[in-house]
Amino acid sequence: MSPVAGKIDGVDYENRAMTVSSDRDLSGYVGRSIFIKNPGYTKTTSFEVASAERLGAGQWRLVVTQPPIIAKAVIKALDTEKGEVISERITEKLFGAVSLLDGKTFVTTPERVPRRVKRTAITGISQPDPIQTLKMQGKDDALDLKVGESYSIYDFGVGDDYYFCDVEIETKKEGT
Repeated sequence: MSPVAGKIDGVDYENRAMTVSSDRDLSGYVGRSIFIKNPGYTKTTSFEVASAERLGAGQWRLVVTQPPIIAKAVIKALDTEKGEVISERITEKLFGAVSLLDGKTFVTTPERVPRRVKRTAITGISQPDPIQTLKMQGKDDALDLKVGESYSIYDFGVGDDYYFCDVEIETKKEGT
């Protein structure tokens, strides 16, 4: 049997949920890990599935156990010509893995189209207030943003690939 895999069709970050397409019954994957990947990601991410609800023909709503938010910040400056968003450093994790936000979903308000972070850089690490620069994936992705506007970055988004690992472990009794 082929592995269960597909694309994320919709997200509801407030409720830790995603809508996915699958012709298979996903109710048996509750309590298991869903793996999410995107070519822009530094690494594949995973979440434990808390619930799976069939929405209709080939559509499922999966709720995960952990919030998908990675970071929240306020835009301190913009370089719209370069498509860059500048803010104070938004997470301690970035000191060890600056590229943690690469490919992740950048959201200002639910009404606005989410966009993707292409690359992350931190400057002034030895200063009291290091600066983080997010290079957006699309050149024009910073044009409609405003200094002082809040944003959030999420670990998955519409269009990301998902899959479940189907692994069977065979155990043998000693001596057989």
